[in-house]
Amino acid sequence: MAEQVRSATSRLGLGLLFFAWSVCAAADNEDLFARIERLNKSGATQLALRILDSEQPPVEQIEDWLRAEQLRFAIYRKQEAWDALTGRLDRIPAELPLIYQHRVVTHAVESLLQSGVGTASRKYLRDLIWRGSGDSLQVAHWRRLVIRSYLVNDLLVDARIAMARYQKEYAPTDQDWSYLYGLTLLKSGAFEQAAARLSLVQTDGARILMWLARLRAGIDDPGEVIKQAEALYEKVNKNDEQQPNVLQRIWSLQAEAAAAAGNMGLRVKALERLFSRPLRADVEFPLEFMPAHLWQAYEELGADAGNRQNLLVGDTESWLRHAAELRSEHVYDARAMYALLALRSRNIEQMDRLHGDFYDLLRGADLEFVGISLYKDPSRFSKIDQIPPSVRHRIVNYAVQKRDLGLAAAMARDLTTTYAGQSPDEWKLVRARLAIYAGELSAGKALLYELIRPQASLQEDKADRILQLVFDLQSVGQHAQALELFQLILERVRSENLQREIHFWIGESLKDLGEYERAAESFIRSAFYAGDDLDMWGQTARYHAAEALAEGGMLEDAQEMYDDLLKVTTDPARAMSLERKIQDLWLRKQGLERGDN
Repeated sequence: MAEQVRSATSRLGLGLLFFAWSVCAAADNEDLFARIERLNKSGATQLALRILDSEQPPVEQIEDWLRAEQLRFAIYRKQEAWDALTGRLDRIPAELPLIYQHRVVTHAVESLLQSGVGTASRKYLRDLIWRGSGDSLQVAHWRRLVIRSYLVNDLLVDARIAMARYQKEYAPTDQDWSYLYGLTLLKSGAFEQAAARLSLVQTDGARILMWLARLRAGIDDPGEVIKQAEALYEKVNKNDEQQPNVLQRIWSLQAEAAAAAGNMGLRVKALERLFSRPLRADVEFPLEFMPAHLWQAYEELGADAGNRQNLLVGDTESWLRHAAELRSEHVYDARAMYALLALRSRNIEQMDRLHGDFYDLLRGADLEFVGISLYKDPSRFSKIDQIPPSVRHRIVNYAVQKRDLGLAAAMARDLTTTYAGQSPDEWKLVRARLAIYAGELSAGKALLYELIRPQASLQEDKADRILQLVFDLQSVGQHAQALELFQLILERVRSENLQREIHFWIGESLKDLGEYERAAESFIRSAFYAGDDLDMWGQTARYHAAEALAEGGMLEDAQEMYDDLLKVTTDPARAMSLERKIQDLWLRKQGLERGDN
């Protein structure tokens, strides 16, 4: 019974993790690369690295070793573990033939550059070039990568010098070169030349850069660029793995063109699209928008919407009535008006309500991730406690649903106001659970003390909910803290059944702490608490007591308890298990009598 109760706690998650490990460990005959790719895809990157460390083919099996390194670098990139990646490069086996060393370093440098790591990339590239061991094609490729590293660090003068030298020596005409050349010209402000060069490249990403260059050069008016961005959006290949980056570029281009056209409604729409999902790294693209730009666009659009109706500044109710009228057909105007009113309000209660209403409008439009981005914007809310409480509660709910417990715990920390009919104690329970799950154990324990200590007695349902959090502390090995809390709860509950269970769980923590005598006593107390030590609960408690006695060296007492259980059990499997336990004890006693260690 105790095990059934505990299985409802967070230990279930640990059990599933152990099961996943067992399955992977048992898959000796499965292809290593398939296993690593599956683990990486599932998010178990630490496990994948451990398996690579222990099972990577020897360097003599060159192709397999290289493939494993590629998988390792992919994991490092996913983790953004650049120190680990460069450290790996510094330890390339000396026995690896030079041609393969080139492949490893080049692949790693390409990963670094895609993630915006320019300085370290140049270090390895210069080493490759100065060695003089690469063939002409390799050296040309490395020199292009050097130019990319300059662009990553915005070293535009260096990039243009390197490009001029490369152009003079190689006279390249391929599309990859035209893209790199056009990007350098665009970042350097040579917009007309950039547009001409990028027009030679037939990729979606390059077309977006070309239209940005034409916009900045004044070759096309903003309306034409907006139209072209929409056309690109309609034709983009949704199955392309680069599609998220292409979409980011399209929406950024739309936002830029909309601002140039003075179309704040379209700018809001484009920026909402941009922040509706996590932004992917795109270190080459010269446009970078922050949530602050969307706040600013809301303010401008909201003010314009109010001015069109000749609404007076300060007449909040009139603004709200008009915003409500706009919600069905002019959603961008409505959201902008709510955002503007929330930002300008000086009444704390009204401001809190308006921010909550604005967030709800975003949530209702399936744009909750936009709301998260906006309220995590440090230019508006430099500290979490500056975010309105109504929004923090909403973000907590969202983060819990998405299992982002770090975000949920951060938003709930020190937030004492309740939400949606919650009682103060219910909210404290939520905060305590989030703190424990986020690893903030002291904060979680302090909240549990606040819940328990003022109570002369605890109702069974409330005690049970608190106990679930104490189980969480047990699950992460905080047994001393769990024991203190168990004792406080035990002093305040009147239910004999619940008291019986608490004594059992006290025994579990004592056993894990190595206090076997006290553990056995707690288990025995749990068994006899209701006067029937041989019901199913009593048998379970006596079994655990016997185990604690055996681990504490009290073998005669343990055997006596196993014998009593064997007399009453009717389950053949349980009887066989008990027989085995008794045999083990007999063998241990024989060893002790002989003086065996």
